[in-house]
Amino acid sequence: TCRPPSHHRFAQVLASAATSQLGSRYRTSISKVCSEPGELVQLITNSVEAQNHLARLRALAAGADELLVLSPFISPDLDKLLARMALPHLERFRLITTLQPYSPSQLWTLRALEAVHQYCREVRPDVQLTMQLVRNLHGKVYVFRSEGRTYAALVSSANFTENGLRLNAEWGVALTEESILLDIDRSIDALEAITLRVEDL
Repeated sequence: TCRPPSHHRFAQVLASAATSQLGSRYRTSISKVCSEPGELVQLITNSVEAQNHLARLRALAAGADELLVLSPFISPDLDKLLARMALPHLERFRLITTLQPYSPSQLWTLRALEAVHQYCREVRPDVQLTMQLVRNLHGKVYVFRSEGRTYAALVSSANFTENGLRLNAEWGVALTEESILLDIDRSIDALEAITLRVEDL
């Protein structure tokens, strides 16, 4: 079982990263925290290409027949991002995002939703797509399920975008502890989400 570092030490590492003073010693330390496959908690950063959010997302989703993504910011090239992930066994994809009132980002969000719908209709018609809006959504959560059971989740600062998953300085944790996954499922189920219809786009 992975034993996370003390709260004080972990806070020191993240504080150094937040102030853009993360030296090679800290960068090595942070990448080794619970990083072995099979651990209950894995820390993810974008500092190493092979271990970034996109790589971990692809690995975790490889056996998923259902993928749930909560991301307040999405970009119009979201269809290309989904294509890169492959997702060979995917049957259901649920995307939860938000529309900021009076924000120019609304246009980007609507274009992204259109791109996802077009991708599922033309490239992956075997995938059942659900798109929802949640007011004041800020957290980024990725949930992986198989046969109705959540087997992993990724909670992160990274939005579901190419920049968020590969290029930005982002941190997240991949979780497989059953009790935590149950709490995540319950908290998502409790959200007041509005389901979008195609004609709404």
